Amino acid sequence: MQLGNAQQTISFETSEGYSVGDLLGQNGWITTPTGSNSYVENQSIINTAASDGEQSLRIAVDDRYGWQEESGPIIGGIYALTTPLSFKNTSVSFDVYIDDEIGNASTYRFGTVALSAGVYSTIVDFEFNGSIYVLANNGFIELSETWKVKTWYTIRMDITADTITYFINDTPVSESVLIGGEDLSIDEIRFVHDNYNLTGFALLDNLKINQTLSTGSSEMADFTHFYDKNSDILKLTSGTSAFESLKVYNNPGQAAMAVQLHSSEEQINLSGLQAGVYLVKVTMDGKSKTLKIVKQ
Repeated sequence: MQLGNAQQTISFETSEGYSVGDLLGQNGWITTPTGSNSYVENQSIINTAASDGEQSLRIAVDDRYGWQEESGPIIGGIYALTTPLSFKNTSVSFDVYIDDEIGNASTYRFGTVALSAGVYSTIVDFEFNGSIYVLANNGFIELSETWKVKTWYTIRMDITADTITYFINDTPVSESVLIGGEDLSIDEIRFVHDNYNLTGFALLDNLKINQTLSTGSSEMADFTHFYDKNSDILKLTSGTSAFESLKVYNNPGQAAMAVQLHSSEEQINLSGLQAGVYLVKVTMDGKSKTLKIVKQ
């Protein structure tokens, strides 16, 4: 089933054209290339465990190769979309299950890839030690949540024109801002590992891509802003509507400050922030705009 429509689900079921066995070549999926028209093995569709239905995708070690220490997680399943999907105003979710020995596990990665830019646009890393990291603003943020063995989790990434929010089991766990300019259209989906533990594996099921998030204009009414470096006061002035909220993110994207706003003229004290570069997301009329502030 190709992901070219506004909303699609892949549950790796027989009714979707998947069969138990090697993933390679099934409905647009391949496994990691190894050169000379060959691919890794042991990445397969199984019918012994699933979060939805009867079948799921299982990625596990190919013992013909060693630990991918330098390159990180690269062995597993790759889905090439026939038509790239807009990175913004998109929601991607999936169910994941890891059966491995924490502390001696492989690191497992789910990510969307922008081939035009040559980068991952989103990443969720399930580290060997039980930690979970997400990609935000070109850096990784460690979540306070951890993964447990033999437990299904639902992960979701909601991406709007200027914000990406990660969820675990419908609870938001990280939010970061996006600065426009680079084309991060989704060309590939990857579910991979670093080939460390011979006995561990991970399962993927119920993969959903939904582009029915609001696609209306994200532009907000014009307003002026001025940051006074001497007083550490950020002044916001709107000639039309009242401001609603302000969020400040550090580098690489961790929330550093959040303020509720109520008027068309606001003064926000930033003296509590350390010196550095910050992204400031201002919301008004349900729309938002991101500013860059350099605090000395």
